[in-house]
Amino acid sequence: LKKILQKPILRKYFIIFLLNSISSSIPAVLILFFVENVINAKHLVGMFLLLYFFGLLLGVMLWTKLSKILNDKIKTFIISITFTVFIFGWCYFLGEGDIFLYGVICILSGIGFGGDFALSYSILTDLIQKHKLQNNETTIFGITNFIIKISLTLASSALIYFIGALENDPYNKKQFISFSYALLPIIFRSYAALILYKNFKK
Repeated sequence: LKKILQKPILRKYFIIFLLNSISSSIPAVLILFFVENVINAKHLVGMFLLLYFFGLLLGVMLWTKLSKILNDKIKTFIISITFTVFIFGWCYFLGEGDIFLYGVICILSGIGFGGDFALSYSILTDLIQKHKLQNNETTIFGITNFIIKISLTLASSALIYFIGALENDPYNKKQFISFSYALLPIIFRSYAALILYKNFKK
């Protein structure tokens, strides 16, 4: 573990991985609350999830192909993150009855998040090979799995606590859910894209 963390480039990539994991965990935790309290379409949660995963499948294929066309995984990853940030932020402006618009955002944001699945581990594998860390590969991927788990744990425990605290204040509860669901993820992803651009663009 010490040998792995001595590599500055890996430490920075783990930070990017953490930020992206948190940004993915927040919508996963809050989608039921968002659809029920903001869109007011609890009965359509299953459909929205299907649309998202359909977009995710398209996104994996799209970003994989684009990275080959550009011959640049880092640039493609930054484009996918930027695309997600632009699309997902529109959720903040949605309200009761915006079923069609939210459905479109589910598909498009799924496409954007597909960049994580298509490129994040592929880039990490390239870093492992470049820095000759193949003997530590199991530990490195163990760290990424830990990051995913801890991100989901932190997001769920913190957000659900605040939602519970606002249970008797419907207006502020709705505002908190909208802000947390739509804007918090793009803040984390924007910071991840910035670190990626500054440290990995070459």
